[in-house]
Amino acid sequence: MHSSLLKLAIGAGTAAALLVPAVTVSAGSTPAQLYNSSVNVAANGNLPSVGAEAYSFKEFGNEVELVGNHLSSVVVDLSSWGCQNGSWNAQNCGTVSGAKFSEQITFSIYAAPTLSNPNIAGAMLASKTQTFNIPYRPSANFAHCTGAQAGEWWDSALSTCFNGKLVAITFTFPAMTLHHTDVVYGISYNTTHYGPHPIGEGAACF
Repeated sequence: MHSSLLKLAIGAGTAAALLVPAVTVSAGSTPAQLYNSSVNVAANGNLPSVGAEAYSFKEFGNEVELVGNHLSSVVVDLSSWGCQNGSWNAQNCGTVSGAKFSEQITFSIYAAPTLSNPNIAGAMLASKTQTFNIPYRPSANFAHCTGAQAGEWWDSALSTCFNGKLVAITFTFPAMTLHHTDVVYGISYNTTHYGPHPIGEGAACF
């Protein structure tokens, strides 16, 4: 857990597989936590997730109520399904230990919807785009992960097979006061066909 954060959760699963289980927001110069949506992520090799490519979205988020309004950072837990070679769905994922891919991700905070537009987020209050080096998920383990779990990786600490790999990233904002405690957060990144600026089928990762 990081101090001064807005901890929220998000998840995903595509070639640049990312995001959906947990977000943490913190605030100010003191280590105060404004919001924490996460479960005990330390006890999980992965968490349920949704990805832009699989679920056809441009931006994913939720409306939350903060306990303060002095933002300084946000932690997001992602689920990485990307393989250095092969793919999770072909059950032939291969990854050299420590290998990572680069992904640009944006975290935005909006004012809450108005009564006249209850399904649309309000004005943008803050936004930060950062490039992260995301670990690929580990290679398929054919000794432990068989049958319905064929092609998944083996978490020896939990004695469990997973498709995605839990990864935490931190967005660092200039210390600011939001002037709102009821806010909407959104997270976005590009995939082959979805996100703010889809990268297309000509990309090397297609």
